[in-house]
Amino acid sequence: MFKLYLDMKTLWIFDNDGTLYEDCLVGEYFSKILYEYLVKAYSFNLDEIPEKLKLLKLKWKTEFSIMALVREYNMDFHDLVNNTYLKINLASCGVQTPDNHRFGILNSLKGKKIVFTNNPSSFAKYTLDYVQLSNCFSDFVGMEEMSFLGKPHPSCYRKIEDLYPGFDRIIFCDDSLKNLDAAKEFGWTTVWFNDKRKETNANFGHSMISSFEELKSF
Repeated sequence: MFKLYLDMKTLWIFDNDGTLYEDCLVGEYFSKILYEYLVKAYSFNLDEIPEKLKLLKLKWKTEFSIMALVREYNMDFHDLVNNTYLKINLASCGVQTPDNHRFGILNSLKGKKIVFTNNPSSFAKYTLDYVQLSNCFSDFVGMEEMSFLGKPHPSCYRKIEDLYPGFDRIIFCDDSLKNLDAAKEFGWTTVWFNDKRKETNANFGHSMISSFEELKSF
């Protein structure tokens, strides 16, 4: 039985922000850059941007400003990303590099490893290049590869299975419970990365880890 377990073909899927690196200040930094860019390139009124983005995200049923802007104004996606996400100074956001702990654990896991993020895939690579983890992964799947839908939309998980067929087991590690809930509907093994130990008394139906070291048990 143990030999059969070792022979299983496993796909490891990792969320990026809040899972593969600590992103607590990145969102605030991103908003500042985005607002400045919208004022300069599209003549938005600075004071109106927060409310305008809120309404657009409601209209397009998304949590992400970039998705809403692309859909509403047909803005050039790559131009937006290059002038916002890829301008974020990760050092100023307190992101530590290199992350030797995660690097060692990820390289010890047997199976194919990919990143599955609601942000642009180029931003995932940008952050993971910075923390020196990008070489641990064979692919980066982001909002553009998901046709600007995002987790937890069911079609995203279905598309992942279409892109990576033939695996006996899919292990998905994310810090978002709603993303994990959706993945569980597809029979994936779900791992809640809860490094802050939030709501630990509740039973959410997912394995919970507070350190990447615990991934070895899977």
